[in-house]
Amino acid sequence: MGRDDFRTGFPLLGQTSLADGISIRQFAKVRVVVFLAAFLGAAQFASAVEPYGEMLRPQFHFTARSNWLNDPNGLVHYGGEWHLFFQHNPKGNQWGNMTWGHAVSTNLFHWKQLPDAIQQDEQGDIWSGSAVVDWNNTAGFASGPEKALVAFYTSAGGFTPMRDTKTFNQRLAFSTDQGRSWTKSPGSPVVSQRGDGDRDPKVFWHEPTKKWIMILYVGVPDEQEKDPKGRPIIRHTAQLFNSPDLKSWTYLSSVPDIYECPDLFELPVDGNRANTRWVLFGADGNYLLGKFNGTNFVADGPKQTGDHGANFYAAQTYSDAPDGRRVLIGWMRDGKYPAMPFNQQMSLPLELSLNTTPAGIRLSRQPLKEFAQLRTGQRIELGGSPLRAGESLPLNPQADLVQGEVRFAPGDTGDVVLDVRGAEIRWSAKDRSLHAFGRKAPLAPIDGKISLNVVLDRSSIEVFANNGDVAMSFCFVPRAGDTEWRLTAVESPMRLTSWTLRCLKSAW
Repeated sequence: MGRDDFRTGFPLLGQTSLADGISIRQFAKVRVVVFLAAFLGAAQFASAVEPYGEMLRPQFHFTARSNWLNDPNGLVHYGGEWHLFFQHNPKGNQWGNMTWGHAVSTNLFHWKQLPDAIQQDEQGDIWSGSAVVDWNNTAGFASGPEKALVAFYTSAGGFTPMRDTKTFNQRLAFSTDQGRSWTKSPGSPVVSQRGDGDRDPKVFWHEPTKKWIMILYVGVPDEQEKDPKGRPIIRHTAQLFNSPDLKSWTYLSSVPDIYECPDLFELPVDGNRANTRWVLFGADGNYLLGKFNGTNFVADGPKQTGDHGANFYAAQTYSDAPDGRRVLIGWMRDGKYPAMPFNQQMSLPLELSLNTTPAGIRLSRQPLKEFAQLRTGQRIELGGSPLRAGESLPLNPQADLVQGEVRFAPGDTGDVVLDVRGAEIRWSAKDRSLHAFGRKAPLAPIDGKISLNVVLDRSSIEVFANNGDVAMSFCFVPRAGDTEWRLTAVESPMRLTSWTLRCLKSAW
């Protein structure tokens, strides 16, 4: 679920401070906004501002209309709609009172938020999980023309006054009206508590065995190793189960060292469906590649880093995406949004693929093709051009929502720096790595060239390098009053192959 020990605290990871990210004039404006919000009251103040037009409101990253948001849940496509459920606090702007919020879209960028879908009850808070379309009515929930959507979630006891014992089990709810109303299945949970803090069930259909598969985080106490207080060390595992009917589940096997929000899916390598790998990842986005036979997952090698930035967590992929696409949305955690009616944002929707790289087969991700709908038609383009050592090339799109794509051939020594409204993205020849906000990602040239795809919103920046083989996600407040992008060859000449800045429009 992405709670950092159930979210007793929220360390800031990677976002510039408000004072660093904006000008003195803009900071003063924010202080006035904070004062007005306190004086008028949050509800009255929010009603006085154009909805989704607030100063720090992301314009094409999903945010809840109001209040706290974290993990994406129940991502499923049905009837031409992409459903985005999410951890939502209907009562406040901080984590707590977890329910499933709900939004729908026909293109993954223009969202309509619906009433919260699954509410707290006497079993506990409604924590993260997944949803599927029961096409063959294996559970028997459908009685009319509509297929049943079946959602699996964690009932988290101990986080609501209605239940003070910390019992964690997995339950289901179903909808037969395209997700507009939900019925919780009565009776016992479908999977009872097995370990410490069991949570985040991800369910999918496995065609070769004709069974539903659930992968679930389970903390397993190690009685042989104790912490300084004498308590058993908790070993993180992802446990696998199967079911013929979504209601009765049988334990299959376990994979070690996977923490929270596991996902498991199959992808072709280089687009070749005769050569596939299964991808298993946890909440931190780090992943294993391997084989899955319906019972056991066997990894081909060590875990790989999925995101080299600071703010990407608890991602989930869509069930039943059309055309066999594998679409991912993550939570861009730990941003700061003072005086805003909302708190936290999602990542861009991203398309996943497996590609052969010089380092081996790797999981790549890129903004969806649908992202092009947000382009205004305004752009600045440069073709091939050499840059001498120490020379800079500025471009100013005079816009705050921008996608920048740059391709260059670096020199053998020296760095190349892309400055984006105060954010420095540096490629280092010395260690052949990409650096941003104190984070580093290995990035070697391909055919002598580096490509960067940088997407800038009002309070985030996402970087996709070498066709998405390397990704870095950050919460970031751009420098106000300065819309310039600048490319600099540091200490060594380089050749710019192409550079395009495209202005974007709000999805709201």
